[in-house]
Amino acid sequence: MKRFYMLALAGVSAFTAPFALAQNNNATPSSEVPSEEMDLANQLLEVTNGRRMIDDLVERYSQILSQSLVQAAQESNGSPEAAQQIADEISTWFEGVMSWDQIEPMIAEAYAKAYTSDELQGLIEFYHSDLGQKLLEKQPELMQRSMQIGQQYIQQFTPELQRRLLDARQRIMQGNLDQAKEQLQNSGILNRKPGMKQDTESAE
Repeated sequence: MKRFYMLALAGVSAFTAPFALAQNNNATPSSEVPSEEMDLANQLLEVTNGRRMIDDLVERYSQILSQSLVQAAQESNGSPEAAQQIADEISTWFEGVMSWDQIEPMIAEAYAKAYTSDELQGLIEFYHSDLGQKLLEKQPELMQRSMQIGQQYIQQFTPELQRRLLDARQRIMQGNLDQAKEQLQNSGILNRKPGMKQDTESAE
């Protein structure tokens, strides 16, 4: 049961991390950002389908949460049905707090601070072009494919990685053992004969 709660908490933490980060910022655009840049940033988010990006993010984390909780329940002899119900409840809450109206001002401000007015205008014009629209269309697929390629590529190094980690663990443990032996030798305990008391050694 303890393992279930630990795995469930890990899933929830991963699920809510983006919102926790967003909460550390003010949802109201800063007065330091000129209104022209903010207007252009909002236009850029519109043409790049920023709302869809957030919706996809929420859906992805909902899936992660559901899988994490159900797996935790199965490994801990818990109820997968109850875990799924909890995941659904948290997902519903998350969809509310991570609405586009809540997050859009913060994202727009980030773009407004990162680019000049001319740069924002150039990006808007690019994403209005056929090539820009094709980039937006293909980008999710390419990102997913890139992740798959990376995962498949790293698998060939997994045995070597595991060997190196095991070796590192053994070296760390051996280092701790050697240190403990040195401390015992310095204290004189290893040189002490059975039954010999400390005060006897001191007297000698």
